[in-house]
Amino acid sequence: MDDPLDNRPLSDLDKQQLWSSIQSGILARRKKVRSIRRVAWAGAACLCLAIGVSLWIICRPDPSGESMLVRQMPQHIPDLSADTSGKIQLMLSDGKIIQLEDESTVSYRDSLLEIRQHGMQAYHHLQTPQLSQLHMLYVPYGKRMEVGLPDGSTVWLNAGSTLTFPAVFAAERREVYITGEGYFDVKHQAGHPFIVHTQDIQINVLGTSFNVSAYEDDAYTATLLLDGSIALTSTKPDVFGEIRMKPGNRVTFHRETATISMKENDGEADISWRKKQLMFQRNSLPEILKKIERVYNASIDVAGDQESRTFSGSLDVSKPLRDVLAYLYNTDEYSITQQERRVAIRRK
Repeated sequence: MDDPLDNRPLSDLDKQQLWSSIQSGILARRKKVRSIRRVAWAGAACLCLAIGVSLWIICRPDPSGESMLVRQMPQHIPDLSADTSGKIQLMLSDGKIIQLEDESTVSYRDSLLEIRQHGMQAYHHLQTPQLSQLHMLYVPYGKRMEVGLPDGSTVWLNAGSTLTFPAVFAAERREVYITGEGYFDVKHQAGHPFIVHTQDIQINVLGTSFNVSAYEDDAYTATLLLDGSIALTSTKPDVFGEIRMKPGNRVTFHRETATISMKENDGEADISWRKKQLMFQRNSLPEILKKIERVYNASIDVAGDQESRTFSGSLDVSKPLRDVLAYLYNTDEYSITQQERRVAIRRK
């Protein structure tokens, strides 16, 4: 009997139909997230988006004829966010899932996987890496992660992020896909560009350090260049042309209006999350609370209009959640009630 999932190449029509189906699924997921704001579903939304866009990268017609992120996907992908342990999930190309602790470090060298956590090192021997093999790292809310890629580049992943990358990079270019937020320190390789895909933009890297924030439930994708040179292009045709960034540039793509804004930025606020800090400059309280929810994997409900209130300063998110919220809401005026991961803030 013929295998219905054989390796015959897809026609351009097949690819276009598959891409349309993926787009519909992503849009449906986005509407659901907007209508019901529940932190427990945020990890699943990130994972579904990562899988959907990974398929798009693989299957969309490529006018240049060059290879994309990977040539094929595993036929069965488990829902990593369904795990209730709250741990980081690393899914290898063979389907094996490894659970990791917060602040762990993972690095790849050929067929060897090194995991460092709690001062200990563990090694896993992987199958011989192939271009068609794909690894996926899912970091739930409340966690952070450092991963060393096969080329020696390093990525620090913030809470609520997913990184998809091949077991071995192609000869002509290195490609990864991210949802959420990550800080990249890319190893320079002449003639071997590094490409980061997000929902809205493609970042072409020569060898540099930059931060990209591309959370699915945010209204924007923001890229900050700290060192080196990168070029941004849109993942959709005719949205904006190539933008070449210089160190200190911060480029924001606004999804609702499909517009771009650029400003100079010292980068301190954008990458403060790496030091367990959150820095703000006249940010609205709803925006601040969303970031706090991601860090602590919590759901915060505040009664009353908060849109008009802004905050400038720094929050130490290594402290307990209640202490951080008390810095924003004077406990003489507000009551802060916490039950497990749910927090209610009410005016007295």
